[in-house]
Amino acid sequence: MDYSCKCKKYLTTNLIYEVIYVRGDILKDQRGVISYLPLLALAGIGLSIYLLISGLAPFKEALFNTLYPKQSSEAATRQTITFDTLRKNRELKGQYPAGLIDWGQGIWFVNAPWGRFKTNNLIFDNNIKGGSFTFLQPRRLVSLEAFNGGGSRTTTIKVSCPGQPDASVEVRAERTATLYTNWNAPCSPVTIYSGNGWNTSFDNLVIDDASSGTVAPTPIPTPTPRQTLSPTPTPIKISPIPTPTPLPNATPTPTPSTNTGSIWKPALVTSWQWQLSTPVDTSLNVQMYDIDLFDNSSSVVQTLHNKGIKVICYISAGTYEDWRPDANQFPASILGKSNGWPGEKWLDVRQWNVLGPIMEARMDKCKQMGFDGIEPDNIDGYSNSTGFSITYQDQLNYNRNLAAAAHARGLSVALKNDVEQVPDLWQNFDWALNEECFDYNECGNYSDYFINNGKAVFQVEYNRNYCSQANALNFNGLVKDLDLTAKRTACR
Repeated sequence: MDYSCKCKKYLTTNLIYEVIYVRGDILKDQRGVISYLPLLALAGIGLSIYLLISGLAPFKEALFNTLYPKQSSEAATRQTITFDTLRKNRELKGQYPAGLIDWGQGIWFVNAPWGRFKTNNLIFDNNIKGGSFTFLQPRRLVSLEAFNGGGSRTTTIKVSCPGQPDASVEVRAERTATLYTNWNAPCSPVTIYSGNGWNTSFDNLVIDDASSGTVAPTPIPTPTPRQTLSPTPTPIKISPIPTPTPLPNATPTPTPSTNTGSIWKPALVTSWQWQLSTPVDTSLNVQMYDIDLFDNSSSVVQTLHNKGIKVICYISAGTYEDWRPDANQFPASILGKSNGWPGEKWLDVRQWNVLGPIMEARMDKCKQMGFDGIEPDNIDGYSNSTGFSITYQDQLNYNRNLAAAAHARGLSVALKNDVEQVPDLWQNFDWALNEECFDYNECGNYSDYFINNGKAVFQVEYNRNYCSQANALNFNGLVKDLDLTAKRTACR
């Protein structure tokens, strides 16, 4: 309420009353009616001013509330904890956010986008089934989202905290669910449990200081289950691949070289090494090396060739890396959000007319240095939070352009990850390289489309041994460390 307006209203009303009914009577008696007409006119002006002020008051109040909105206590205290600014595939330990939560050590792991979670998420480390975190300030866990990637198993998610009742929710395989605690007070530590262990991931932890009361669950629509493929389709019938719809100002898809017989295509069983650190250990007796383009010289490639080894050229085709020698070739208009690694940002792959020449120049360098093939990394941006509205079809167009550009230079090319698009892309690529499909329960597409069509699959798990499963599917499996040093354990 504007108290100044209320005061003006009171004074103006009494002034008019006094002029008309008191002063008017005195003057009428002494001088007659005409003598007080000027005072009546003055009273009319006063009344008009009062009405104007009264009429504008609501507009004044509305304008004030727009410029200086009231802040609700709920908005001021509630926040959502995500993990998108953290480096993926790393242990989460210590404080995050600083001064708010302590995650301990050896319990939590920052996971890359997985399944229905299209951004970084949190899983249990070391295949444990439960873990705790501690609030450093009085806070309450309001809700969290969970994704169950546990194959065919339904899992129960349970959270507990001293002084509050346990809360739980069941999550079917390949589904997400939101767990609401309905706790009424801050408490710590919070313990989260899942029967599927690290096959369950968590994201979007909503916390507050309990000043806004409990939160009732909001019905969550049941997601449409992802279509699964028959384990061993016989035979495989693939519909013709539609011609990609070009984007405005985009250059046409490069025409691959007609002399594809010279392009190296690895056998189903091919021994290999993947080392992106330097210097490269060239002493291994394997058939293929996959190494970084910019961090190696042509002499390394030649050394391996002298031993009869094929050499693959690693480039990031979907992210900008600020330390690369051609970093100044990337205009700001195609740089998106960080992908979780320092110095890296997602690229707008819809703009082939801008990115194509940069990637083709890199492929030309690979060819000049004597490489036999290309491993283009980060080509699944459409399923991540890139900062751009990249569609499934946009990603198909870009990846097919990359494959065609490699083939036009006589280079073999790998489909790196991009698991969900394997059915649409396997014909464009010569082999596949995957990270952690066993850990994420998503290896089926590689077996169905690459292996069953005579194309090799090179597969890596980090610090976890799934060699028996890899061998059963005829994958060329390795167990590697996250930094991709020379250290390796070959599955066969």
